[in-house]
Amino acid sequence: MKIGFGIGFGKRPTFNRGGGAPVDAIVKRLAHRLYGPGHNSGSAPSTGDGTAKTYAATFVNESGAAITELSLVFQGWTLRTTGTTDASASYTVTGTIEYPVGTVVADIGSVVVTAGGNVEGDTLIPLAEIPVGGSFRVNFSSTVASGQTYIANLGFAGLRTHKLSSLLKKEALYAVGDSIMTNNNGAVYNAVNGKCPAYQASITGTTAATYGGSSAANFVKQVDLAKKLGITRFVSNFGTNDFGASTSKDTLLGYLTAMRSRANAENIKFTQATMLPRTSDAAAVAVTATSSGNTITATVPDASKYVVGMAYRLTGATQTEYNGSFVCTAVDTGANTVQLLFAGSATPTATGSPVLDAWKATNTIQWQAPWSSHYDPGPDSQRGQFNAAVRSGAYFDDYVEWADPFEPSRDAGRWVIGGENPLIPAPQEITISSVITTSRFNSNYNRGSSTIPNGFVQFRTGANVGVSRTGNGNTNGDITMSSAAPNTMVVGDTLIAIPGTSYCSDDGTHPRVAGGSFGGQAVLNKAMGDKITEWLS
Repeated sequence: MKIGFGIGFGKRPTFNRGGGAPVDAIVKRLAHRLYGPGHNSGSAPSTGDGTAKTYAATFVNESGAAITELSLVFQGWTLRTTGTTDASASYTVTGTIEYPVGTVVADIGSVVVTAGGNVEGDTLIPLAEIPVGGSFRVNFSSTVASGQTYIANLGFAGLRTHKLSSLLKKEALYAVGDSIMTNNNGAVYNAVNGKCPAYQASITGTTAATYGGSSAANFVKQVDLAKKLGITRFVSNFGTNDFGASTSKDTLLGYLTAMRSRANAENIKFTQATMLPRTSDAAAVAVTATSSGNTITATVPDASKYVVGMAYRLTGATQTEYNGSFVCTAVDTGANTVQLLFAGSATPTATGSPVLDAWKATNTIQWQAPWSSHYDPGPDSQRGQFNAAVRSGAYFDDYVEWADPFEPSRDAGRWVIGGENPLIPAPQEITISSVITTSRFNSNYNRGSSTIPNGFVQFRTGANVGVSRTGNGNTNGDITMSSAAPNTMVVGDTLIAIPGTSYCSDDGTHPRVAGGSFGGQAVLNKAMGDKITEWLS
């Protein structure tokens, strides 16, 4: 028996007094956030074996109004790095919708997902309305013939609510772009949480040329899907990989404006993000490393590249105690020597081939270099000109300012470092106030909870001086190390804490994974969230 059905009674637009075009009408609009098939994978469609394939997921009604009438949208194609790929043939999906989870309120009947197409299911009246913020579950099944390909998630692209537009959120977003958009769950997907619906279909490695070339031929299916989902705005960050291939600013703008034209033709806005800096980590340098007590003295080609209090990585020494991440304690630019804190060695001079490098790609200013001339500092570089064009309002319906939060000043060409942005915490010297276990202590660390994992602490004084331990977790100053200190910790011991979120990017291209609402990804999420709030106001 099919539960929940309807033919859309009550879809009566409100007209201006005296007649004319409707000022408020029922629309069909995406009601939640989800990742579209192919998001961040680029994998080919799955292949059926003649047995039933299922998909089940729980979503939250982010539409702004209770769902009292709905329909589903499916897609018979998947996103790829080099374009889109269709299912090999159509397939039929059956299933139910639950609200609350565990209680069936609608039977979707049978929906034929057309290979290469976007399909709208029947209008359904659920047995119980799904309130704003209510969690509902979809359960789908399809028995796909052996050898026939089908789309991930059985092609589910979203549940639409049918409602007066005035009752819904002003925006339903469709995120497109490359790995910067899609990494760490995705900036748009993160930022819309609790704000408005969104469909995110960005993918690692792709280019604006792929989707904007040939009059945006590869963008047609996405625009058609966006129209069926009731999307109001595309949000794009395409461009980084194009510049990586030395595409000119003007050519890149041509690709993007072709996509904008496709979207605008369906009354969907197209918003472009300004491009982030892209840097290379300067190469590690060969050093001579000697030690006395708890100090390594490394003779380097240029000591001006090092900063007291920052972390560096020494590798390549035969003696393992010389290898590791250490805090710099002194710099002598005249003698070109750098002193590093460590636990000590019985061998006064390291053998092998020791080299010294920045701890992370964007840990300090001195080790960041432009990835290519396209990313040179200043407004006249290709990136500077591109961002100026994006901000000008001449090419897109709006823009999202991603670049400025990541740079100390406009067109600086480098990432901010610890302390230059409130969400990028700097290293801190801390003091133990109480010892909890052999690997856990309380302190005056105040750089935020969950910021120590992926970082480390190094004892500066006490019985463990020079010893480093990877950060395992922290709740503010309550810090847990990856393993116990070799000697007893006592109140008053001091350490240097290097937060795992104290750098903006792992590799000079992608924002650093967020921890405790800190780190490069947190900067990106905030920039995106602030813009969405502006659109919704």
